[in-house]
Amino acid sequence: MGMVEAVGSEESYYIQLRKDYSKRLDILKKGFDELKIPYLAPEGGYFLLVDFSGFGWKDDFEFTKYITEHIGVSARPLSGFYPNETLTNEKLWLRFAFCKKEEVLKEAIKRFKKIGELKN
Repeated sequence: MGMVEAVGSEESYYIQLRKDYSKRLDILKKGFDELKIPYLAPEGGYFLLVDFSGFGWKDDFEFTKYITEHIGVSARPLSGFYPNETLTNEKLWLRFAFCKKEEVLKEAIKRFKKIGELKN
């Protein structure tokens, strides 16, 4: 009986986790939709890829540093995951984790509303 309970409990844990992450992803997607900033939503995992190419920056590491210092939101530049010679376009993609508390994600979107000031 203990094994059946554990399996049932584990299954319901993952079902709830999936629902929670879907809700958190939706918070970010809605926020970036409102800001008209394009993104690629994951089919799995807990990272949202956001395209800041329209902001006039060429260096994603510098842009990441700038937003961390000026609006207090950190991200991971996507270029850190592949060598430069594989780049086929001049997109500026940042990766945001949504495995955070909902309040943290809502605050991040609130801070990103300042991003219009950064757009060239």
